[in-house]
Amino acid sequence: MWHSGIRVVQDPVHGLMKFERREAFIIDLLRAAEVQRLRRIKQLGFACFVFPGVEHSRFTHALGTAYIAAQVGRHLDSVARELLPESLRPDVHALQDLCVAGLCHDLGHGPFSHVWERVVIGENWDKQAWAIALNIEDTALKAHDFNKWHEMVTYALLTAPSGQLHTLLEQNAVGSAARVAGLLYGHYYLPYMCKLISGDIDIDRLDYVSRDAVMAGLPSCTVQLDRLIACLTFGYDKSRHPWVGLNERKGLPVAVELMTSRAQLHEVLYLHKTILGMEWLLGNLLLRLRDLARDGKELSTGGVLPDGVLEMIRSKPVSLDQVMALDDHAIWMLVQKIKEVAHGDPTAVALGKRIMERDPLRAVSIGGEKVQAFFADRANSKAVEAVVAKFVEGEPLYFYKEFPVSFTVWEQDTKAMAYLVGDEETPELRFLSAHPRLRHLFSDNERSLGTRLFVPRESLREVEQLISRKS
Repeated sequence: MWHSGIRVVQDPVHGLMKFERREAFIIDLLRAAEVQRLRRIKQLGFACFVFPGVEHSRFTHALGTAYIAAQVGRHLDSVARELLPESLRPDVHALQDLCVAGLCHDLGHGPFSHVWERVVIGENWDKQAWAIALNIEDTALKAHDFNKWHEMVTYALLTAPSGQLHTLLEQNAVGSAARVAGLLYGHYYLPYMCKLISGDIDIDRLDYVSRDAVMAGLPSCTVQLDRLIACLTFGYDKSRHPWVGLNERKGLPVAVELMTSRAQLHEVLYLHKTILGMEWLLGNLLLRLRDLARDGKELSTGGVLPDGVLEMIRSKPVSLDQVMALDDHAIWMLVQKIKEVAHGDPTAVALGKRIMERDPLRAVSIGGEKVQAFFADRANSKAVEAVVAKFVEGEPLYFYKEFPVSFTVWEQDTKAMAYLVGDEETPELRFLSAHPRLRHLFSDNERSLGTRLFVPRESLREVEQLISRKS
């Protein structure tokens, strides 16, 4: 029988996850509607269309991240007792805040990985308008400078006084919601805690790399979590401020393992050509609906869609309650009811049909440099459109996509860059990404997989022949 101060959850990746003492409060937070919404959003969107086991949700990832936060917190608490003065050690509030931040770090994400945010929200989203819609005060907007839409939504879900999550947090400890929000966005009374939330080696990455690898059946991409956590320690910068980092002698090999595993997951899983082909189908469908709305065409809820879904597609900010209704189920209903939603628009209907039948856009087999050179001549875009038009109903522009595929290995912002800590009596810091071994393994921070062209299955051979003739 478990001790009354311990709560446990069985997990396929971490085994029996134990939450002890103040960490056990995490289990109480699971009943909040804001957290339960994450059950209805897959962590990796369309990845399960290629790797059937990748059905896990953002909820399971969030809970796993909270568990890793608990492990990291226990370890740092022990190390700090030896290396830091009492005033700089993580207290019980900081350790609990770290666990809560792990659970809540993904609250604001939209459905289907990052497709929704990339296409519907876009890069030039109106921060001020969204802040008003989400009831975020100007002082908070200026203090946190949200770079991404989901960060602002996460903040709103944490701090909304009427929310279940906020109520539970404040009942447990007054002011904890604001503290957790500050920890998530780099403003915390123990600054060294912030790198544990967002960085080259953070609690988020430690869970998703292992979880995604296990669920996809890619054991070579897993990480030695226990060993990595055991290598965390404290070092000092030139201003004598303490920071968390990895012991350089013992931690470097496992850090290399983590970064190598993450790079492999990008190449094998996250940027798989079939997954990208499905994502662009959905992205182009959402784009088509947005373009129809901008052209004055009326969109319908189809009798089943939450109102906020179409409002956001129309580029309008919505309330927090309407954001709460945004999940994968809403998007699947949108796809299923696309004929009613788009009033029979042939382009939207054809895109929806391909999504439902798992008929993704296919990547041409010709190398990236040739594709890039091919599209340098604008006339060739029209030639591709002409080929695609023979095989699709509606506007061919929405049925092909050319873009460079790449990812970054390590963080560029010094606030997120991980530290290595030397073995000296007064341990000094240096950035992990600056170590010669990392520089040798990853000579370029941006890993390019080349420029890819995605077209409908039926047109694949003819488009390839077209590019070959023009090359």
